[in-house]
Amino acid sequence: MNAIQTIAILAPCKINLSLKVTGLRKDGYHLISSVMQVVSLYNRVELSVGEKKGIELLCSDPDIPTDERNTAWRAAAAFYEALKLEKCVRIRITKGAPCQAGLGSASADAAGVLIGLNKMYEEPLSMAELCTLGLTIGADVPFCLRGGAALTEGIGEFLTPLPPLRDCAILLVKPVVGYATPEMFRRFDRLPPMPAAMQGAPVSYETIADVIRSGSLSEIGRLVENDLERAAPDDSVAMLKSKIYAGGAVAAAMTGSGSAVFGLFETVERAKSCLEGLTPFVNWGAAVVPVDQGPICLYSQLT
Repeated sequence: MNAIQTIAILAPCKINLSLKVTGLRKDGYHLISSVMQVVSLYNRVELSVGEKKGIELLCSDPDIPTDERNTAWRAAAAFYEALKLEKCVRIRITKGAPCQAGLGSASADAAGVLIGLNKMYEEPLSMAELCTLGLTIGADVPFCLRGGAALTEGIGEFLTPLPPLRDCAILLVKPVVGYATPEMFRRFDRLPPMPAAMQGAPVSYETIADVIRSGSLSEIGRLVENDLERAAPDDSVAMLKSKIYAGGAVAAAMTGSGSAVFGLFETVERAKSCLEGLTPFVNWGAAVVPVDQGPICLYSQLT
C-alpha cells in the first residue's frame, strides 16, 4: 500500500436544479427531493504523505477552519479509520468556489479527499463504499463523489442517476452575504405552511429524465425551483433572480441553501454578458457548463 506519495484532484461543485423539502426526520434531518448537477467549477485538492503523523490541512481561504470542523479533514479521518491505518497526510485545498453559497464546495472537498486517498492507497474501497463513508461526513458528499446528474432523495443517501444537462450554460453569482445551511433550515421550519393550492408534489423521476433527455432548455427551466428561497433572510436572492431573468436567462433560482443564485442560459456568451451587468451587485460570479463526472485525478507521483 501507499505507492503514491502525491496526488492532485479537481473536485467539481454542484447546483440544485430543483430542491423540495419533503419532510423532517425525528433526528432533525430534513428529507429532500432534489435534482442535482455538477458543473465546471472546481476546487483543487492536493494530497501528499505527511512529514509527521496526523492530518495537516491547508486552505486558500483563511476564513475556513482547518481542523476537525472541516469536511475535508473529517473525510481523511473517516478514510483512515475505516481502513484502520495510521493517519499521515497533508492536504492543501485551493478553493474555486465561495463558501456559504449552496454550491457544495465543502462536500466537493470531502469527495476529492476520499477519491484521492483511495487512489493513494491502491483503491481498497469501491465507489459504493466511498459513498457510504461520505454520507457520514455530509449529505451531499455521495453525489459529489459520483458526479453527473441525479435525483437525490432522503437526506442525500438515495441517488438515482439522471441524464446530465447538455448544450447550455449556467451563470453562478453570489451576493456579499452568505447563508449558513443550518440556519436556513431553521428559518424554513419557522415559516408558516404554504397554502395547499400552492404546494406541488415532487416531479417523478421518469418525468424529470424525459425532460432532460429532450434537451429543451425551456422545458428544463420548468423544473427549476427551490423551497428554501422562502427562508432567505434578505432580498438578495430575489433581486439577483430578477436581474438574471432580465439578462435573458431561461430560468433562475437559488442553489442549495444559498446564497448563490444560478441562471440557465443557451450559451456561455449570454451568461457572461449577464454577469458583466451584475458586477456591482455580487462579490463573486462565474459562467460554467454542466459536466458528467465527479472528482478528476490531475496527476499522481509514485514513490
